[in-house]
Amino acid sequence: MIDSINNKALSLVMQKSLIEELTDSLYREYSKPRDGIHISDLLLCPRKTVFQKLEPQPLTMRELNFFSSGRAIHEALQQLALMYPDKYEKEKEVSYQDCIGHIDIYDKINNIPIEAKSMRKAKVDRPKDFHVEQIKSYMAILGASKGIILYQLLLHFDETPFVAFDVTMTARDREVQLQYINSDIERFKLSINNGDPGLSRHIAKDARYNWLCDSCLYFNDCLGMRIKAGET
Repeated sequence: MIDSINNKALSLVMQKSLIEELTDSLYREYSKPRDGIHISDLLLCPRKTVFQKLEPQPLTMRELNFFSSGRAIHEALQQLALMYPDKYEKEKEVSYQDCIGHIDIYDKINNIPIEAKSMRKAKVDRPKDFHVEQIKSYMAILGASKGIILYQLLLHFDETPFVAFDVTMTARDREVQLQYINSDIERFKLSINNGDPGLSRHIAKDARYNWLCDSCLYFNDCLGMRIKAGET
């Protein structure tokens, strides 16, 4: 009986050590600082990104889980580039003004950026708004009329766990998107250069995304800035 108890205790210690080591490895991977401004910095809440650059906080387990869960679909898509190198390019870098981005897979023949995402759902009827904004930014930079968002549904256990959504843009749509990106870039740079996150865009009043405010580590600081600016 004592040996059994000791074995269970040892097993729990080993499991804890494994989880701690996994968490540490994920933290090291996803906490690496990035130089410059990235398209992903401007998605969702640019103000939070500025806070993270000026006042870094450890990533939460929720964030680590979010970042790591999407790796499988990206690795699967990379096989496309290996199988059809004349058509597809993985991690294609694009740039606009002082901002850069990396497209998951780029259809070189048809000028189509493709972004791969994972969802903890069995089915999905429409792409998420911020995924649409991301692909539209890449389309605007590339001058592409079509982009694709590919989802892997992690809770779909039948034969078709992949769903693709086409996103289309006119020339005027792309022009407007570039203006929007340029505005965010200028405010982002101003915030960084002045050490003031309050100068960048926030999402507190954006009904599409402000649910993220509840778990934001910088919520109180941002709230104070918005109160001071008379925005609440």
